Amino acid sequence: KGRDGFRQDTEQCMENAQYLASRLTTAKIPRIMLNTLSSTVVFARPQSHKFITKWQLACQGDIAHIVVMPNVTRDKIDEFVADLILSSTNV
Repeated sequence: KGRDGFRQDTEQCMENAQYLASRLTTAKIPRIMLNTLSSTVVFARPQSHKFITKWQLACQGDIAHIVVMPNVTRDKIDEFVADLILSSTNV
């Protein structure tokens, strides 16, 4: 992969983390946090245990987080956000 490959992966992860945070903001999900040099997006813990289990979310107290890795695509982010919105309306 080399240095350039790792750099591209890192840049893609950072961009996708920003995209996820933006999509969560648009969906009005509360308490979104994303540090500038991080690919970890923190947000309010979903109420649905089924949703948390399905997406294997890391939760502590009233927050959850996602670490955006190279395998996390924008299509997967869109699917996640749509499912989160749906699960929030079904609680």
